[in-house]
Amino acid sequence: IALRNNKLAANAFEAIGRLKPDYDSDAGLLDLVAQLNLMDIQAIVSKIGQRRKLYLERLAEAEHGRAEDQYILGLLCDEGYGIPENNTKAVEWYRKAAEQGYAKAQCNLGAKYEKGEGVTTNKATAVEWYRKAAEQGHAKAQFNLGVMYDNGEGVATNKATAVEWYRKAAEQGDASAQLNLGIAYYLGEGVPKDEAKGADWLRKAARNGSTNAQDALRSLSLSW
Repeated sequence: IALRNNKLAANAFEAIGRLKPDYDSDAGLLDLVAQLNLMDIQAIVSKIGQRRKLYLERLAEAEHGRAEDQYILGLLCDEGYGIPENNTKAVEWYRKAAEQGYAKAQCNLGAKYEKGEGVTTNKATAVEWYRKAAEQGHAKAQFNLGVMYDNGEGVATNKATAVEWYRKAAEQGDASAQLNLGIAYYLGEGVPKDEAKGADWLRKAARNGSTNAQDALRSLSLSW
């Protein structure tokens, strides 16, 4: 379905804007714990003490160098689950896991450097860590790296490279990447302008829960 006019497209996308990178929190610690089968999810929801217990249980393994536990401790320190929130400690644990090649920790460490939380802001270093995770196939890191190329943060602006990373994440079902890929096709940024493909990706993002994509389609009088 073609847009009614290019001005409408530009206005719609200007209003919505591009999504900024975010932490890979695996939809929150609760989902993470459920995925890793660490303990009963209801106990995590209802008892702060259980979160602290999780921290103490993971601490011993993390200190022995287990990357997964180091990442979990970083997440606990990051969000303050059962222990005081501490960005500096979160960075320490993320770094330990990231240096062992743990992609989730690499992505979160990149976000810390980008936002200057627990470390001095360094966009170039953020790009380095996002890239390490992205090259392992980590969808959120791929999206974040795409945004950095898109906005020229920590790396020279390159719309075509941004699209490449958006596509990798979008094909894994990342709604934010699907949205940005759809916008890129609609506006012809980094790829030849193709409104049909743009609509397809916006619809995928909308059906994947992206309210920004839904708003974009609605503004453009397109269904999903």
